[in-house]
Amino acid sequence: MIIDVHHHWMPREHVENIRDYLLPGQTLVKKGEGEVVKEGPYEMFNPARLYYTAKDQVRHLDEAGIDMAALSVGCYNDWVTSATAPGINNAMAAVQSEYPRRIIGLAQVNPLEDDAPRELERSIKELGLKGVSFNTNTRGLYPDAREFAPLYRKVAELDIPVVVHAACLPHDDYMRRVTRQDIPGPLVARAIDHMLVTARLITGPLIREFPTIKFIFGHLGGAGFFPIMNRLGVLPGTPLYAAMKSQLFFDTAPVGWGKLALQTAVAAYGADNVVMGSDYPAVPNDGPSLKQAVQAIEELELPARDKGKILGDTAARLFKVG
Repeated sequence: MIIDVHHHWMPREHVENIRDYLLPGQTLVKKGEGEVVKEGPYEMFNPARLYYTAKDQVRHLDEAGIDMAALSVGCYNDWVTSATAPGINNAMAAVQSEYPRRIIGLAQVNPLEDDAPRELERSIKELGLKGVSFNTNTRGLYPDAREFAPLYRKVAELDIPVVVHAACLPHDDYMRRVTRQDIPGPLVARAIDHMLVTARLITGPLIREFPTIKFIFGHLGGAGFFPIMNRLGVLPGTPLYAAMKSQLFFDTAPVGWGKLALQTAVAAYGADNVVMGSDYPAVPNDGPSLKQAVQAIEELELPARDKGKILGDTAARLFKVG
């Protein structure tokens, strides 16, 4: 079985009427043939038509030979609130029900709001969704903050995985500015933010209170988390390394990693802890990019069993599908 763990979808209502959901200080401006949400000088998010066309997404899965995809709203989690989460999760469940053997629906909640645990329980027990997704920072807090504990208690009780997606940008204005100078700001800023989250979570105390929770991090842990593992003390034989092996999983999104980077990530994390992701539909030519995501794993110099784990066996176990 081949599973894409990093695949995006949004309800049509939120794509077509995104202006109605913007936060104070945000605007929607034209960019090329589309539109982009901006906050001051910073580009935050650009909704795409394919985000709500599940039929096209399943067709692209077929063309790429992918069996299932785990859907999250991606960066749009920055806009998820207690008011909008139920409608988003209802729509997510409808897509999963329409394509039960192809779509793995993830609940979307704001982890800092009081009713997030209740909405998560409803989404899993009543709607049948398979996991939960939130972003690398929420209102300036990272997922190692104490404020996440109530949600983590419910996640542990429900025994579901957490997919941690990149926020639109770091919350801190300094980080936004220094990652914006003469470089593709949002992409670099997100990668650095993601790496910080991975490092903070594995080295902080909160994860040890919830040793059964499985976290799936995008982008190989963000900005290549594996080069700093030694400096953080995440070494074979240490408690930190044991926690990483037990609780942290890293997806291969987006398409475009070189073979060396993927091989190095597998060597650092182990084939058991790497899962295939595409970041669909965030890159051009999204149908063909799905096949490229699969081919990148198939071309690695690994035993067939390890390739099978990365392509879908591990994800099937985490989401309890297949």
